[in-house]
Amino acid sequence: MAKILVTPEEIDKASKLFRDSFDQSETMVTKLNSTMASMQGQWEGMTQTKFFQQYDQAKREMENYKKMLDAVSIDLAAISKRFRDADLQN
Repeated sequence: MAKILVTPEEIDKASKLFRDSFDQSETMVTKLNSTMASMQGQWEGMTQTKFFQQYDQAKREMENYKKMLDAVSIDLAAISKRFRDADLQN
């Protein structure tokens, strides 16, 4: 049988850290996208086109990062619950 040395409270703390990071990332991405949208209308040409193509790729990567933070937070919360439930059974 595996020995678990981490407490549910420690896992909850890690889950909250990922949740808080997700929330902060969400706010930052919204601000960045707003800034880029306002710049896009004031800038034309090949450089603008190339830059915004690259930025579109970066936006997808930022969304993937946010999804990862969210998923890890949810997974950790579920693990913490399982540990608590197991402790109650013993």
